Amino acid sequence: MQVLGSIVAFAKSKALSYRPITWEEGQRHPNSPRASITMLFLENENKIIKEVLEGRLGENAPRPVEPLEIRLCDFDDAQYDMSIVNNLLTISMAYAPYRQIEGLGVSHMLRVTYREFQVVAPKAGFDLALQINVDAITPANSASFIHRVANLKRNILSAPFEQYVEVVACCGIVPLTKPSIVSRCFEALKNGNSSSLGPVQIPFRRNETMFVLPQADRIIVVYSICFEDKTDQAIARVFLQEFVDTRRSVNNAPPVAFSKDPPLELRGAPGLRSSSDLVGYLSLAIFPSHVETEEKRVKAGSLVEYFRSYLHYHIKASKTYLHIRMRKRVDLLLQVLNRARPEKDPAKTAKKTITGRTFARA
Repeated sequence: MQVLGSIVAFAKSKALSYRPITWEEGQRHPNSPRASITMLFLENENKIIKEVLEGRLGENAPRPVEPLEIRLCDFDDAQYDMSIVNNLLTISMAYAPYRQIEGLGVSHMLRVTYREFQVVAPKAGFDLALQINVDAITPANSASFIHRVANLKRNILSAPFEQYVEVVACCGIVPLTKPSIVSRCFEALKNGNSSSLGPVQIPFRRNETMFVLPQADRIIVVYSICFEDKTDQAIARVFLQEFVDTRRSVNNAPPVAFSKDPPLELRGAPGLRSSSDLVGYLSLAIFPSHVETEEKRVKAGSLVEYFRSYLHYHIKASKTYLHIRMRKRVDLLLQVLNRARPEKDPAKTAKKTITGRTFARA
């Protein structure tokens, strides 16, 4: 416990001296010079998928398309299997909460965003499979195609959330673009009773849940944060409290609250955890000003969706920073020790001759 306390204290004083990217800096990304010199901003797309497909189907890729077989992973325990066989590209995805959120706008999103694809029976161990003939992918449309495939997980997870983002945007600011998805919420908002809607539960990780709470003039997003490792739990509390404290000095950022207990709006809601790995609940509020344009809506949804991965990454980065500092300190102490010249012991420097006479070395 003493070592853990030292790590947390050091994290507060040193590791958090580099700060997270603020909401406004995230909204300015990727052209924000300030964001580029502080901390890494995690992209929404899967870089491996993007690079592999650019090599096979990109504008400068060789034709005819070469066969492909690859498996890879993503954040939140997501797994992919991509193959090109007989001129058919198949993207299979295994994602634990997919079946639970499939009916929360995911099917509609697939029909709209991936309209060229066919939804086929997935392989064993996978939850979703999309298939397309590679002849439909030309150098002219390859960039858009690759971008959408690389953002598959982002689009699936944001589908149930964006219906509520668009409800807030529809408060006389932006016209409604997908009434079939948000008709129930829009109708409640128009009648002034949107706050009566119950919380929507999005199980975006195996043991963690995101709750979307629509209210009359805002959307409250609540994350349940869990870490099994005790050190990760301690550092996570430091980070989450920093979000609350930093919010006070950042203009136009969503209000943030963090507590061990769930907020009042969630009391009695299903899916709440009280296990030993629970760090707490982080709440943030999204106002109409955060989603008043299409670009802001997309970025806000991405930032909200990837918050947990962002937190996880920087906790690991903070631990790496701590380890580097500790190793450097050990190396420095070893150098000091190696340069040290211990005082000579007179008892050891005294020598005797073969006749028994004693003499001292100079």
